[in-house]
Order: sequence, then C-alpha cells, then structure tokens
Amino acid sequence: MVGWSWDLLDELVATNISAFTEADVRELSSRHPESSHWLANHFLNSTFRAQYSSPVRELVVLFLRRVSIAFEEYELARARTDEFLLGRRNGEQPTRLYLSALHHWEQCLAAICQAMKAWTELTGDRVFDPEADPAPPEAKVNHLHNWSKHSDEKVAKPNLMPERGPLAVWMTNDGLRSRRHRLTWTELTAVLDDIANAANVLQDPRHFVRDA
Repeated sequence: MVGWSWDLLDELVATNISAFTEADVRELSSRHPESSHWLANHFLNSTFRAQYSSPVRELVVLFLRRVSIAFEEYELARARTDEFLLGRRNGEQPTRLYLSALHHWEQCLAAICQAMKAWTELTGDRVFDPEADPAPPEAKVNHLHNWSKHSDEKVAKPNLMPERGPLAVWMTNDGLRSRRHRLTWTELTAVLDDIANAANVLQDPRHFVRDA
C-alpha cells in the first residue's frame, strides 16, 4: 500500500506520529467495577441510607460526575489508541484514529483536573504541591491539561511548541507529553486509581465524614 511520508505527517498532522508505534495502556474498568455505577450508587445510598448536607452533596455529585467522565474518556482513548496502533501494524496510516484518541486523552485530563478541584473544595486538602520537584503525577496531569487547553497561546511562542509538528500535546510510546512536560501511561493510571478509590468511598454518604 502506497501511503504518505511519515515525515510529512509529522510536520502537518500530528507531532512525532511517525515514532508512535506502541503503548502499554492498562485496562481499568475491571480494576474499578463500580466506575460505571458511582452516580447511581450515590443516588440509591442517599435515598435509602444517608444523605450529605448542602454544599457537600453538590460537591460530591460534581466529583463523582467528573471521575465518571474521566473513566469513560480513558476507555474511549484507550480503544482509539489500540485501533490506531493495530492499523499501523497492518501497514495503514489511520491518522483520524490518532487524532480521535488524542481528543479523548485530552478530555480525560480535563475531567481529572476538574475532579481534583472538586476534591479540594470538598475536603480543603490540596491534591498536589505545584512547586514540588520532581512534579508528582497529579501535577503532570494538570500541566498537560493546561498546555492542551491553552494551545492557541503556545503556537505564538516557538519555544513552547515542538521543533516540528502542529500539536502542543501528543502521544508517545511511553505516554503523553508536551515541549516541557511528560506523563507516562503508568502515572496516568495511578492518578485514576487514586480518584477512583475516593469515588468508591464518596458514593456512600455513610463512609465519608468531613472534618469540622
């Protein structure tokens, strides 16, 4: 099959797409079987067991919604990524699948950041220290989300964009990255594991007590 030059695709379609040949992205739904039921469980628990008072109730629902979205986007991103890599192994150049996968990864990052913000409002605890060195995975998620969200501002500053390619955030074999930040697939799943564990607790008002 005659295709486009990968060098041309690097330049015009997706940063370093030519080097993206594999990704060890773990399946998470079996690790967190409640992930598709958090909101329904919260409703049933609130109806038949106990309820949060306002504004805790609203913040818990917000948190559960965002974590649920993060998991949905993760699974969509994972599926599109696998489809792209399978097509590539079969000699294809499915750039549409690459861009679709990246879209879902970006939405996953956004939902995680919104969940972390809701958690801070709910508990008063800062999820990560933005000044920590090295940066914890949660900070890397936040950095990459902001990099993606403000890509329009990065384009005007060559030192913030890759040396070649149109994307401010892109996929690599090891994970997601920008000109200045790297987030491995393992780090991303660790963050999702943490917020999923919090969601498992918050879905039942009897299991969560907010400090006075």
